[in-house]
Amino acid sequence: MSTSLKRRTVLITRPREQSEELRRELEASGFQVLFFPTIQIAPPTSWDACDGALERPPAYFDGVVFASVNGVKGLLQRMAERGIDLAWLSKSVIYAVGAKTAGELQRAGLEVGFMPQEFNASALATLFAAENLRGKRFLVPRGNLGRDEILRGLGVAGAHVEAVEVYRTVVPEMTGIEGLVRRIFQGEIDVVAFASPSAVKNLASVLPGGDLAELGAHTTYAAIGPSTLQAIRTLGGTDVLAAKTSTAEGLADAIRQKFGDHE
Repeated sequence: MSTSLKRRTVLITRPREQSEELRRELEASGFQVLFFPTIQIAPPTSWDACDGALERPPAYFDGVVFASVNGVKGLLQRMAERGIDLAWLSKSVIYAVGAKTAGELQRAGLEVGFMPQEFNASALATLFAAENLRGKRFLVPRGNLGRDEILRGLGVAGAHVEAVEVYRTVVPEMTGIEGLVRRIFQGEIDVVAFASPSAVKNLASVLPGGDLAELGAHTTYAAIGPSTLQAIRTLGGTDVLAAKTSTAEGLADAIRQKFGDHE
C-alpha cells in the first residue's frame, strides 16, 4: 500500500449508519473516510396506505417488491408495531432489488423468491413487463421519492399494484457546507461518493450555482448506479467514476481503480 493512497480522502454523502460496508471497504484499502450526509431517512407523513395494505388477509398479494433496504426496514418495523407476524409476508413471493436488500430480508428470516442479476429497479421492471401477470396483485413498499419503473413494468404486465409509502427521504440540515466546499476547493477531498440521485440533488441545491460543475473542477464524483450517475451528469458533474455493480463493493472498486495505483 503506497503512502499516497493513505492520504486519499473519500467523502460519503449517505448517513453513516447506512454506509458501514462502504466505509470498511475504503478504510481497508487505506483511504480516509469522511461523512457529510445529504439525505435523511424519516417515517412517512401518514401510515394509512401501508396500514390498509397490512389489513389484507395473508396471501392476498401474489408478490411483494422491495427496491431498497429502507423499504424492507420501513415495512417490517410497521408490521412489528402493529403486531403482524412475518408469516403474513412470507405467504407472498418476495422480490428484491440488490444483494443488500435481499440480505436484509434474509436476516429477518424471509425467503427471497427472485432477485434480478442487475442490481437496479429497471432490470426488475423489464422482467415484469415481459411476463403475463394479468390479475396478479403486487404490494410495493417504497419511499416518497421512489422511481416508477417497477410500477410501470407491473402495469404493462397487467398486474394490480398497491404502492405504499413506508419511509421518506428528506433533506437534513447541512450545517458546515461552507467549510466542506472550502476543503474541496483546497484539494483536501479526492472523491465525493453518492449512493442515490436524491443525495446528488440535495448537495447540488446548497452549492454555489446550484449544480456540481464548479465543485467538480476540484474533486472526483463517484456513483453507485446508473440513475445516480445520470443525476450527477445532469447537474454538471463530468469527472465521474461509475460502479460496475450497484453495491458498496462495486463503488469502492471504482474508487480503488482510479486511485489505487497512483503515486
